Amino acid sequence: MKLKLSSLSLKITFVIALLFFFSKSNAQATIASWTYDAVQGTLSNPTPNVGSGSSSVVNLSIIPSTTQGLNPASSGCSSSTSSGNNAWHHQNFDPGSSNEGSGIQYYVSTVGYSGIKLSWDQYFSDSAPNTIRLQYTTNSGTSWNNFTMTNPGNTTICAGSVSNGCYVMDTGSVFRRITVDLTSVSAANNNASFGVRLVASYYPTTSQFRKCNPNTSQATNTGTWRFDNVNFTGTPTTTGAVISGTATICSGSTNIKVTITGGTSPYQVVYTDGSTNYPVSNYTSGANISVTP
Repeated sequence: MKLKLSSLSLKITFVIALLFFFSKSNAQATIASWTYDAVQGTLSNPTPNVGSGSSSVVNLSIIPSTTQGLNPASSGCSSSTSSGNNAWHHQNFDPGSSNEGSGIQYYVSTVGYSGIKLSWDQYFSDSAPNTIRLQYTTNSGTSWNNFTMTNPGNTTICAGSVSNGCYVMDTGSVFRRITVDLTSVSAANNNASFGVRLVASYYPTTSQFRKCNPNTSQATNTGTWRFDNVNFTGTPTTTGAVISGTATICSGSTNIKVTITGGTSPYQVVYTDGSTNYPVSNYTSGANISVTP
């Protein structure tokens, strides 16, 4: 008796389901923070102590300095988490002759974040201009837009007032804490070209800069502004995807891969053959994943 054996080519249908998981959090996270303890970068262009970004003066001829002996946490009402005694000090602050033309600015990339918020501690000497306008840019300073502060509303203050969309200091020689919610500015989200300015503004309903003390007198260029604990925060954006499909894969080893957009790499990938899940940690979009049906 003869047996005729025929070869059998084995193919296995390997059902692949790719699940992409991204960390999800609704809590505000620090994007960039300037504590000035110690000063990073230069006095004219300090860089953040946490995160990345840049800062500079706006139309000011003076060279700023750091100041010892002024801790916002114990001077006026300000950040309870303040540390150290350094502040970015603008001596002989001259508001100039043009309304909202002089001050400071910060650039911070908000890529990967939404719901942007800005907070800072600020010290005003008695003779410094007492009114601040917040402006923002979404195109690296090509154009600037006035942000209208409201209280109650999008601005939280420990003292002073909000009038005509600006913050107005109520007295001199103390720090004040200001927190502004920029959630209404949708273009501030996920933007590599985002920045803000804090510039001296005319006292509400007048056409002149006013001193902090008394606010009935015109401000001069002998005043002082100091900034500390400047923080940009946001909610990390989350992106998820579930991609599934089928493919016929010959017995043995082969590679599968996927291109991922959104979220922040590296990714956590899980694929399954229908009965067992196989996790792949620290996955980079487009990289090969070796599978053996």
